[in-house]
Amino acid sequence: IMREQGEGKIINISSIAGILAVPYQGMYSASKYAVEGYSEALRHEVKAFGIRVSIVQPGDINTTIDDVESNKTIPAYAAPRARAKIIHEDSMKNAPSPEIVANVVARIVKSRRPKLRYAVGKESFVPIAKRFVPTGLGEMWVRRWFKLDAKS
Repeated sequence: IMREQGEGKIINISSIAGILAVPYQGMYSASKYAVEGYSEALRHEVKAFGIRVSIVQPGDINTTIDDVESNKTIPAYAAPRARAKIIHEDSMKNAPSPEIVANVVARIVKSRRPKLRYAVGKESFVPIAKRFVPTGLGEMWVRRWFKLDAKS
């Protein structure tokens, strides 16, 4: 339909975790990295047809996404995973509502020339920081934030 009408918009929902892997959420991060790569390739493939592709990258958003979790834990990772879970849960308590994501999607729909990426929420600084902060320093920050080097 979009090709036939010569225009359209595809809006894919990724995550800040799609550009900065989150400890103990590796599968989630991997799936969002895939959304990022797919969207970049698709943007090139459909541009000639007047179709625009955008990616929305929410940070922590106050939803029920974490209500289901694996009950299988490898004992060696139990303590650091428990600490990371508490930190993540605290962040989610203070996270903005899903409405901010909906507002960004609405803005993209109304835009004549939408950007490729739209970071949303408290962590919206991450894409810019990742460009300028050396990898080792960024990794150190993540490890400290999630207390990964703390003794069990």
